[in-house]
Amino acid sequence: MKIILRCHLIAFWLICLSLSVSAQEKSTDVVLTVGGKVEHSLSLTRADFDKFKRHSVSVKSRDGKEHKYEGISLGDLLQKAGIEFGDTLHQEAAATYLLAEAADRYRVVFALPEFDSPSADRLIVIADRVDGNPIPASNGPLQLLVPGDKGRGRWVRQLRSLTLVLAPATK
Repeated sequence: MKIILRCHLIAFWLICLSLSVSAQEKSTDVVLTVGGKVEHSLSLTRADFDKFKRHSVSVKSRDGKEHKYEGISLGDLLQKAGIEFGDTLHQEAAATYLLAEAADRYRVVFALPEFDSPSADRLIVIADRVDGNPIPASNGPLQLLVPGDKGRGRWVRQLRSLTLVLAPATK
């Protein structure tokens, strides 16, 4: 009987150890990439989000309930990738757009000047928490929230990548 109990305890300990290792791996898994026409391509993990200034927005869900989302400013993230705003936003940057893509291949586009705080009067957030908890896998781990977009067509669940693209010149 003692041998069976010891075997169970060892099995339980091994399972706990493997779950711990699995949790550590998840915190280092890349949850978002930023690339394209940027100075610094980024591959962000959940832990990287803690290095940015945190913001919160309260928005109503489609069922009318209010939820508090927490995350980082998309403008701050773009600056970390080397995008300069303000007076340095010139013609080429003004013709650059951001392509945000979800895990299910849903894609939306933003004009780069939308993130320039002197010319834009809203905060676009990449949220990783809702009501104090991590965003559930069905919608996360990241959501792109665009308060003020009434139709929510540019809100992105399960956000995976951001790519900056220079619009081609027409002849």
